[in-house]
Amino acid sequence: MAKTAVVNKCQEANGFSENRINELPDEIIVSVLSLLSMRDAASTAVLCRRWRYLWTYTARLDFDYFDKVCKVKKSMKDALGVGKHMFVDWVNKVLKAHQGLSLDEFRVSFCVQDETFRCDIDSWIAYALVRRVKRLELRFYDVQGNYTLTYLFLSNYILVSLVELHLCYVDVNGEVLEHFLSNCPFLEVLCVQFSNSLVNLRVSGTSLMLKYLSVRSCFNLKNMEISAPNLTSFEYGGKCVIMNLKDVPHLVEASFHSYFAWVVIRTVCQFSSYLSQLETLKLDIGYKLKCQMIPNPPKYPELRNLKQLDITLNADVSSLSDCTSLLMMAPSLLRLTLELQWESVNYYRKMKMLKAKRAHQCLKVFELVGFRGCAHDLEFVRYVLTTAVSLEKMVIDPVNEHFDICFCDPELSWLTDEKFYVTERARKLLEPILPGGVELVIL
Repeated sequence: MAKTAVVNKCQEANGFSENRINELPDEIIVSVLSLLSMRDAASTAVLCRRWRYLWTYTARLDFDYFDKVCKVKKSMKDALGVGKHMFVDWVNKVLKAHQGLSLDEFRVSFCVQDETFRCDIDSWIAYALVRRVKRLELRFYDVQGNYTLTYLFLSNYILVSLVELHLCYVDVNGEVLEHFLSNCPFLEVLCVQFSNSLVNLRVSGTSLMLKYLSVRSCFNLKNMEISAPNLTSFEYGGKCVIMNLKDVPHLVEASFHSYFAWVVIRTVCQFSSYLSQLETLKLDIGYKLKCQMIPNPPKYPELRNLKQLDITLNADVSSLSDCTSLLMMAPSLLRLTLELQWESVNYYRKMKMLKAKRAHQCLKVFELVGFRGCAHDLEFVRYVLTTAVSLEKMVIDPVNEHFDICFCDPELSWLTDEKFYVTERARKLLEPILPGGVELVIL
C-alpha cells in the first residue's frame, strides 16, 4: 500500500493521470489500435465500456494464420486440421464485427486447402475492396494448388484506391494483373510471388504511377514487357525469360535472383541499356545454384551511376573474378557488399593474387558476409584493400543465413562455437594487412 501511495504521489507531481488516455478523441485511439496486431487490438475491448467496440473501427486488418492458430495448437497436425476452421471462423467473426468504412491495410496469411474455403476467401477480398483498401496483401500457402484470383471476380469491384498489392501463392494471369494496372491509377507497388498461372506479363502505360515492381518464383513465366515511366525499383527472380524494358527512365534500383541473376552476370551486354542508369544493383545467384561457369568473364559496360553493389554467390562454384570485373566497371561505386554461401570450406588451397588494372577511387565501404578466412575470400579482401584507395570501413560478418560450415582441418574438431572461431580468425588475418585509416568492424 505504501508503495502504491508513493507511485500515485509521483504521478500527481508530474501531472499524470491513469485516465489521461481516455481524454483522447476516439479517432486518435483508433489510430493507435490500428498499429497493433488483431489479437492485441481486440483484447483492449475488456479495458472499459468505452473501449469495447473501438477496435472494430481500426483501419488495419491483419489476419495471420500461423500467429493465430499455430501458437495455440500443441501440434502442427492440430494446427493444419481443426486450426484452419478455427482461423476461418475467427476472420469471419472479426469482419462481421468490424464497423470501419475504409481500410488502409488488409492482410491475410493462410494455409488454404483446395477449394474448401474458396467462398470465405472470396468474401474476405470483397470486404477489403468494398472498403476501398489501400494496401492489400494476400499470402495463401498450399502444397496442392494455389488460390486463383480471376478477372471475372475483380470486375465486380472498384479498385481506384489501391496503392500497394502483394500476391504470394495466388494464381493470377497476365489479364488479371493488367486489369489491376489499368484500374488502379494510384498503384505504386506490385509484388507477385509463386504464381503458377503467370505466363506473359505486360506492364505498360504512360499514366502508370507504379514505382516498385517485384516478380519472383513464377516458374511458368516466359515473357515480360515493362514500360513504366515512374518505375524506380525492379526485382526479378526465377527462370530465364524474355525481358523487354522499354521505357523506364527513372529506374535506379534493380535486383535479380536465382538463375536469372547468373544470366545477367554472364550476358550483361544485352541489359546495358538500363543497367548503366542504375544506382543500386543486387545480384543473388542463390544458395547451391550450380551454374556452368564460363572461363573468361564477359566485358561489362560502364556502370557510371552505380553507387551500391550487392552480390551473393555460392563460394564453392562461383568465380570472384566476376566481382572484380564489375567493381572496375563501376567507377562511382561507394558501397560494395559481397555475401559468400558455403557448402564446404577448403583451408588448404594456396592463395592467388587477383590483379587489378587500375585503382578504384570512390569505394568507401566494403562488407563481406560469410567470411571464413580461407584462400577464396582472403584473395578478394586483399584485392579490395589494394585497389580501393579511398576505403574507410571494412565490415566482416562471419555468419549468414546459410551458416553450414564443414571444417576440413581435423585439428579444429574441438571447436564448438564456429562463429567465435571464424571471428578470431578474421581478426588475426585482417588486422595485420589493414591499411592505415581503414576501420575494421567484425560483427
